[in-house]
Amino acid sequence: MRMLFVSFWAAGFLPAQSELTLDRAVRLALDHNRSIEQASLNSSGTADAIAAAKTQRLPQFKFSTTSGLLLTRPTITFERGAFGEYPGIGPVPGNTTDISSARKPTALLSGEVALPLTQQRRIRLGIRSLELSQKIGDQQVRLTRQEVVKQVRKAYYSILQTQSSLDAVEQSLALLRELSAETTQYVKVGTALDGDLLNVKARLAQAEYDKVRLTGPLATQKEQLNYLLGRPIETEFRATAAVEATWVPELPSARERAVAARPEVEQARLKLQQAEVDHRKKKTEFLPDVSLAATYYSALNMSSSLPRNIAIVGAQTSWEPFDWGRKRNELAQKDKAIQEAAVALKDTEDRVRIEVGSAYRKMQEARVMVAASRANQESAREGVRLASVRLRLNAALLKSVLEAQAELASADDRAKQAMLAYWSARADLEKAMGEEQ
Repeated sequence: MRMLFVSFWAAGFLPAQSELTLDRAVRLALDHNRSIEQASLNSSGTADAIAAAKTQRLPQFKFSTTSGLLLTRPTITFERGAFGEYPGIGPVPGNTTDISSARKPTALLSGEVALPLTQQRRIRLGIRSLELSQKIGDQQVRLTRQEVVKQVRKAYYSILQTQSSLDAVEQSLALLRELSAETTQYVKVGTALDGDLLNVKARLAQAEYDKVRLTGPLATQKEQLNYLLGRPIETEFRATAAVEATWVPELPSARERAVAARPEVEQARLKLQQAEVDHRKKKTEFLPDVSLAATYYSALNMSSSLPRNIAIVGAQTSWEPFDWGRKRNELAQKDKAIQEAAVALKDTEDRVRIEVGSAYRKMQEARVMVAASRANQESAREGVRLASVRLRLNAALLKSVLEAQAELASADDRAKQAMLAYWSARADLEKAMGEEQ
């Protein structure tokens, strides 16, 4: 009784195999897959760069300090009579006078506040270029999501195929065990030979080996799918039946949907826009940079007779009128970048259309193969039924039943392979069309 209680208590803690649908697997992968998470983190970094670029449009504050030993003696010269001539005193000063500071440690402080004026357009175009980079990164995230969904679907379909094969083996085991028991009775009454029983037992042993051979790969496939779903790899589940082979979109509409939805095409469009923005930004460098600036200078430990504080408010201009053709060549390079981006966009659209067409034709072929394999499967199943009936009526040999059973197993395998080929082709077509769900 104690051992029975322990057995029931332990069974309560054994992991149960919950059903996992394909839609739920896709949702789990989109929410928890690590590759998608990494791509999202890489894309979010551009938002910080945009926020940093926007600060360039605001007043810029700069402070600097230089301390050291004077190498020269700052001097101010006052000419004779620089301050005028007065009755009874004469010119002030009476002679040309030089006032200088000794060579000693000193420090220079400077502060500046500058508001960009003509640079605002260039800054705005730079922000626009970064925003396009962020959108390009978002499309890369979409591309990663689509690739992960494709991997999840293919992994799920592989599990279904192995799981289905394992179920078929278990059904075959049940049939062979029953057939072995019946053949044993036939041998005893003399209606079957010992060789027939040995043949049945050999097939039973092979089926048991097939069960063991399929169990290991199924466990590995489940671990790989759990990894894609971003959950513990030891999580137990059972895949449910997949969709039937009925979904076939029209090729022209599939191609148009792909061109509109594929992240690669959208990336190419955004890169073309970015090249145009960079071209406009480069043209602004031909204009001078004008800022509204307030500057303050202060010298410490200098002679009290020398000016130590200077403040200036006004326009600050920076311009490079002669650059030996550098900006012109850089602008020509931007022109070529626009042309390259336009060619890349057209090339990407055509490659997407070709990819959709290829995936579409493969799915059609797989769909026809599914229908043909199912017809063969039904025919083989009926052959097993008839052979079993004839054996019970002593109208057929055991060899005929075993041959029919082998034909059914072969037909089942071909049907599973055909369905797996269809599911894989469908996953490829959905990926080619830019589907994310």
